Amino acid sequence: MSRMDQYGRSRASGICRVVMVAAALAGVAGVVPGAHARAADPVTFLAAARDGAARFSRQSCPVVQPDARGIVRHDPYPHDFGGEAGDTQGGLGYPLFKVTDGGDDSVHPAPGTLRHALNDAQAAGGGWIVFSHDLDGRVIVPQATFRLPSNITLDGGCGQVTLEARARLTDLTVTDSTNIIIRGLKLTKQPYVDKTDKTGDAIGLTGFFDRVAIVHNDFRRCGDGCVDIVRKGRINAASHATVAFNHFQAHNKVMLIGTLTCYITPDAPGCTDPLAHLDEDAMRPWVRVSITGNYFESTSQRHPKVVSNAYVQSVDNVIVLKPTLYPDGKPSASYGVAAATGGVVDARGDMIVNQEPDTKLGVGSITLTRRIGGSTQEADGAVNINDLHLYGPLLAEPFRAELARQMHGASVPTPPASMRPEVLAACVMGLAGAAGGGNQWPRDCGASK
Repeated sequence: MSRMDQYGRSRASGICRVVMVAAALAGVAGVVPGAHARAADPVTFLAAARDGAARFSRQSCPVVQPDARGIVRHDPYPHDFGGEAGDTQGGLGYPLFKVTDGGDDSVHPAPGTLRHALNDAQAAGGGWIVFSHDLDGRVIVPQATFRLPSNITLDGGCGQVTLEARARLTDLTVTDSTNIIIRGLKLTKQPYVDKTDKTGDAIGLTGFFDRVAIVHNDFRRCGDGCVDIVRKGRINAASHATVAFNHFQAHNKVMLIGTLTCYITPDAPGCTDPLAHLDEDAMRPWVRVSITGNYFESTSQRHPKVVSNAYVQSVDNVIVLKPTLYPDGKPSASYGVAAATGGVVDARGDMIVNQEPDTKLGVGSITLTRRIGGSTQEADGAVNINDLHLYGPLLAEPFRAELARQMHGASVPTPPASMRPEVLAACVMGLAGAAGGGNQWPRDCGASK
């Protein structure tokens, strides 16, 4: 049985959790040590943040200019995402390819189509892919999943092009590839019914991958997951990714990160007591992900959910929770950031909003209790929390925080600590998504004051 029931209500126990619930119910933000103790209810906080975001000054979309040989030597976008994939260069130093045809034929791709450009980039050892302005406002419907090769930048040009796959199909997949930037795209799915239809993801990272940056994209109604970073089995090789400045909207299960080994095979090595084996290959967090400056608007759960063999640092994200209604009228689970079965989370500066009357988990560990060999076993995730801002009835539950702190996450650019949460939230809301691709974080946060 999980600490949360099917509706996402956390089962609080102990003085620490009770104090946090009381503070959250009173509308107090920052109920953990080091947080800003500002009295504000969810409605007041969101109104102030949205007002600031409406006045945010967005910069024009940069233009990529290749040299005389057609090679992209300069990245015109602010390279400010940092984190675990902060050294990703994508298609820098490789040929420029332009998509001029919005169609798709997965068997015989025509010149000018995205699939043809991906094939050309793979043959060239890498490439920077842009879309012609003739395709502005167009929807590209993949006939099969677009698989991204190494050393590419897939540049959507600040949101002028939408990828809309069939419900069962994943739009973009990264596997056995490295050094990739996905930016400036809108990603969605054709209509589907939550919890009824079988769906794929918008972006899926699986198998071995490394140095993947997913920045300044718009995600809406993504199917199974907007960005799922899930290995089917354990791989003893490090993978690094950064998910930054994206706008996730109107979706249920946003991000799942890690391996499913301990869910599929609970008695696999290390799974009976995962946090005791983090320094061993069986449970080592080989998958390392930074999630920073994203705006989750009216999303339900997995912001992200982190499971075995994964470490996530979650920094300065705005998460506005809203349960998804299933066809039977029941609401989905609803929570912020969670760790389970040996997953590790270090959350810093996140701003989480719950406008529902029921108390929900803002950040914490979910205990998975199961019977193995006649005995009961519990598998938790490790969670460190610092400078968290909670608005509405929410819980903050650090657990084995020292394990998360020992992971020493990569450097992530952050705004001044003195910045008020509603001002920071306004900046994130204004900058996140494809349209904010020309802005620099956190320098341009002053524009939202």
